Amino acid sequence: MNGTVCLRVPTGVVRTKAQEFLKGGVPQRVAALQPLDDHTIVGWSGARDRGIVNYYKLAGNIHVLGRLRWVLQTSMLKTLASKHRSTVTKTAAKHRAKVITRHGPRTCFEARLDRSPRPPLTSRFGEVPLRRDKTARIVDPGPQGLAHPRKEIVRRIQRGRCEWCGAKRVGVEVHQVRGLASLDPNTEVGQIMLAMRRKTPVVCRACHERIDPGQTSATSPPLESRVR
Repeated sequence: MNGTVCLRVPTGVVRTKAQEFLKGGVPQRVAALQPLDDHTIVGWSGARDRGIVNYYKLAGNIHVLGRLRWVLQTSMLKTLASKHRSTVTKTAAKHRAKVITRHGPRTCFEARLDRSPRPPLTSRFGEVPLRRDKTARIVDPGPQGLAHPRKEIVRRIQRGRCEWCGAKRVGVEVHQVRGLASLDPNTEVGQIMLAMRRKTPVVCRACHERIDPGQTSATSPPLESRVR
């Protein structure tokens, strides 16, 4: 109207991008992410958010992405809450953090992955403000897709920690059942595995023998030695 060129976020972007996480207009959990650890879930959601925000940073109406960020954030929190059988409110309080960024102090959500004795890995969601940057450049490559499920079990094996007794830096093996539905909830093994919501717990040799007597091989090397 006044002859000025404007860069704006297209009207359909928020609706199209948010539709992937909505059902009946309400944000839903991402079932494919639920088996992964908290660090991966927050990191994947944060990458989606940063990629979209950085792409449209030159837009004068970047604030309209606030709706999309809320959808992504709620979906992430519901995924974490469902994973830990908790509520969205408790999950948000657990992962909320105040961090110092190049944009100043920001309240966001973060999750850490312990790699002792090395420093922990930290993933964040919402640390980039929805503020126009006239000199912005697209530097975020965006999300790379979901990690292959096999990488999750390999990382748990390489960690060398028994998920049954908590022993660290031990040779570990993987106990596997056909499915959680086949477990007897009246037994100790069934109760623990149902609580863990895993059909492939990574355990030490002693715990494996306790879970499934006579089914482990005393001569076979631990799985940890086969993973590099």
